[in-house]
Amino acid sequence: MSLLVVLATAWTKRHLHWFVPVHGATLTIDRSIHPKMSLFRSTSFLYVLPPDRLMVLVHESSGQKHTYVILGPGPGHLPEGFKGSIQRCESVFVATPLFGFADDGSDCVKPMPNRDDNREAKFAARFVEFTADDGKRLRVEW
Repeated sequence: MSLLVVLATAWTKRHLHWFVPVHGATLTIDRSIHPKMSLFRSTSFLYVLPPDRLMVLVHESSGQKHTYVILGPGPGHLPEGFKGSIQRCESVFVATPLFGFADDGSDCVKPMPNRDDNREAKFAARFVEFTADDGKRLRVEW
């Protein structure tokens, strides 16, 4: 039994990317508070304050789940002048109250930095604000 646990743990470390929930986060859509949401931050960047690195926002609207991956503008390995990126995540992202995870090949884990300004994103120490695919203005704070 312990061998099975060791093998499962080794497999998930190589194939899954883990996220932890950001407690106390709120989502405002067009200046109205939206209660059906979850915000997660990557466990790979626990030492970095959001939104400097990778976060995932999951919210429900009109019976549909919308998932956005937020790649913050922090310093480091990203191209010079990178201002952050927000993209719709079409891959499967599993969200639970205790953790979230996605496959390592998922666009939720490895987003492509977009350099266009079509989302009019604003990044700050305690919030991210952007325009969703449907044209609504979303602001997530923590």
